[in-house]
Amino acid sequence: MRLGFLCIAVLLMAIPAVSQKPLERADLLVTPEWLGEHLSDHDLVILEVDDAMDAARGHSHDKTTGHVPGAQYIAMSDVSAPYDREHKTPALELPADDVLVKDLERFGISNSSRVIIYANEGAFSNATRIFFALDYVGLGDRVSILDGGMAQWVAAKQKTVADFGPKKDAGHITPHFNRDVKVQADWLSSQLKNPKLSLYDFRSREWYTGETSGQLPRAGHIPGAIYVELRDFFKQDGSLRSNDELKAIFRSAGYKDGNTMVTYCFVGQRATVPYFAARMLGYRVRLFDGSWDEWSRRQDLPVVTGDKP
Repeated sequence: MRLGFLCIAVLLMAIPAVSQKPLERADLLVTPEWLGEHLSDHDLVILEVDDAMDAARGHSHDKTTGHVPGAQYIAMSDVSAPYDREHKTPALELPADDVLVKDLERFGISNSSRVIIYANEGAFSNATRIFFALDYVGLGDRVSILDGGMAQWVAAKQKTVADFGPKKDAGHITPHFNRDVKVQADWLSSQLKNPKLSLYDFRSREWYTGETSGQLPRAGHIPGAIYVELRDFFKQDGSLRSNDELKAIFRSAGYKDGNTMVTYCFVGQRATVPYFAARMLGYRVRLFDGSWDEWSRRQDLPVVTGDKP
């Protein structure tokens, strides 16, 4: 009997506390009006991100809606390791720590910078993926996302320009890596039966149930993962729902205070939206960076199908 209690105790302690700085909604989300009043701030760095495929196709990113004055374009590839299907490197995986720091410094980002990210004609998850990279480096408390992206900037009748801002001198980042916010497949596999784990799948439902596998080796989902609809996180205008509404979404998905939340999706992009929301709510949250792209290729990892965890 004592051995049984000991095993349970060890399991409950297996998930380490996530050392994340507490962040507030007012710090993580800014309005078009706020950004419009701070465009001349000395340490401001504005990053525009778009559809991940644009960078791969070599598009010019000249949008009919224009750009926020002073913005620089950042591609998903700027914060990702090269995708190597032959060697099974997961898509959008964060690069090596030193590479990531240098890539971010190229945009003029330093320890003292205030970084604003916005999506232009792209999904909010494009912006939250860049946020995740900066949060991993330890700059999450200096990064905000423009709520509603370029669409809300234009709707608020803020000034737009035809061209991106001038290239900035390289910045200098002294990183304080939050390595525990990035989950590895083997660690996640070892925690699937831990009651203190809240695991969420943010792909489309037909991927979750196993009706389709796309071009990946296996169909289905990670055992114990609960399906959550990503679009529920947004209002009709594309802005993020209120804190109370976001809490209700997580509660309805079975989240319990004190649990460690892990999110995943296809390649670790969509799942950064709930990661961002959970950070804003003060929850313990981690991202499975390899997501289904990695899990489905690992024949040693369990997979289930159907509409239930």
